[in-house]
This record gives sequence, structure tokens and C-alpha cells, in this order.
Amino acid sequence: MATESFTQADFTGWLAEHKLIGARCQSCGALYAEARPMCPDCFGDDMSWEPLSGQGKLAAYTVVYIPP
Repeated sequence: MATESFTQADFTGWLAEHKLIGARCQSCGALYAEARPMCPDCFGDDMSWEPLSGQGKLAAYTVVYIPP
């Protein structure tokens, strides 16, 4: 169930609805949990949103601090 546009506004909209969304490359079919503008496998830039099940295991996380 991909949307027509692939923008940050779309992504934040999904987050506001508490939905976990991934990015699928339309060229090679690779699926990524994080949003990305380009596929690292085939370097295709035709990405679409795909809802994720929400099932999985958190292996690591990062906190980025940006000073004022």
C-alpha cells in the first residue's frame, strides 16, 4: 500500500498516526525500515512507502543531539 508521493511530510504524517512505515525500492523490490531517498542496493531513486507490521526486535538505537 504505497502512497503516490515520497516526502518528509508524508513520513511525519504516518508517524503522527502512530504507524510504522518503511521504504521499498520500485526498481529492485528491496525493503528498508528507515526512510531513504535512494536504494543502496541498485541505486534506484524510485522509492515508495510501505506499511510495516510493527513486529521485530530492536537491536540498537541512536540519539542525535544538536546544540542551539
